[in-house]
Amino acid sequence: MSGWLGENKIFEITTENLKWLINLPAPGFHEKADKILSALEKGTVYAGQPLILDISWLSLGRCINKDELNEVIRYLE
Repeated sequence: MSGWLGENKIFEITTENLKWLINLPAPGFHEKADKILSALEKGTVYAGQPLILDISWLSLGRCINKDELNEVIRYLE
């Protein structure tokens, strides 16, 4: 949910749409990898720029936990 909200900043959570928001389907593995790559491109100046992996990447990739995030990162490497 946090990843979707981060991509849709003007969305207002209400009691009417909360159930819909909670039931959003999780993206597939490759879509998660694409989301992380897109975020990296937006957040870096050049290819090869050093990056620090932190907890915010869970939301960027819409990953369920650190294990899934680490698996996506290994795939991208």
